[in-house]
Amino acid sequence: MIAYLLQSMKISLSLKIYIMRLKRKLILSIACLIWNFICISQTLEPIRKTIEREQYFCFTIEQSRFIAKKFEYSIYQDSVINLFEIDITRYKRLLNEKDLIIFSLESKITNLNSIKTNDQLHIDQLNKIIKNRDKQIRRGKFVKWILTTGLAVASGILILK
Repeated sequence: MIAYLLQSMKISLSLKIYIMRLKRKLILSIACLIWNFICISQTLEPIRKTIEREQYFCFTIEQSRFIAKKFEYSIYQDSVINLFEIDITRYKRLLNEKDLIIFSLESKITNLNSIKTNDQLHIDQLNKIIKNRDKQIRRGKFVKWILTTGLAVASGILILK
């Protein structure tokens, strides 16, 4: 019927192939679901027996294996969950440590920047002091040169008289 509809409708070849593949997958998935329903629904009913006013359940070997697999799987899931919780706590601890390290490094950066500015201010002050001393030395040299020149001129005048 689907093939007839596809032929009657003018649909491209690639769309027809896609619909046919989808039809096959749908039929296979329905068959698998029906098979699983038939197998599971008939084999999981335990036999109930009452012994000395207490009710006990009797399982077949297949049911016992199924229950054992479910228990193993649940134990495995619990252990995986515990491992994930441990990993989460580790990651939280590492995240806190990382944040602390980042904070300490940022504070070190601010401290180093303040040290740098203080050093720059100190260097500027020292440069001003050096300039002032150079001026004083030049003035002192100029005064000494004037005094030596005046002394030389005065001694030259005294010698000539």
